[in-house]
Amino acid sequence: MRTGWNVALQVAAVVVALALRFLAPGWMLVILVFSVVGPVLLLVPPVLSLVVLRWRALPRSVAAPFVTAATSLLLVGLLLPDVADDPPGGTPVLELFGVRAAPDWAWTAGMVLIAAYLASVLWLGIAVGVAARSRPHGSPGAPHGPLLRTEPPEGPAGEKL
Repeated sequence: MRTGWNVALQVAAVVVALALRFLAPGWMLVILVFSVVGPVLLLVPPVLSLVVLRWRALPRSVAAPFVTAATSLLLVGLLLPDVADDPPGGTPVLELFGVRAAPDWAWTAGMVLIAAYLASVLWLGIAVGVAARSRPHGSPGAPHGPLLRTEPPEGPAGEKL
């Protein structure tokens, strides 16, 4: 996957998930927007996508957790019911069709999807760390890429110093 597409995917997933949460406003939206944990967890994949932007292409071991995080975040935004005081909260996907009450299975699905998102963010952090360490020095995106000399300098007569 190209890193530019990955940045677009991660930013779009966060924006769409937040927009979906506004369809069914309630306490989950308040917690998500006004707490510290909610925004931080939402911004981890987009920030990591910017960190690996210089790589030009993502290996599959890094692309998979990025796609999993975006997918699970979108599904959480669609399916997780919100807690409202009155009337009872609904899911954003059902709010689009005018259904106000959330089905019983929606809470279970929402909690499983939240766990999947958190697991994919953890997987993503590990995958980016492992991939960054395994990249050869001097390759695009490697730490200190062009600053690190890969061959010893030569003297005026061409001999190695």
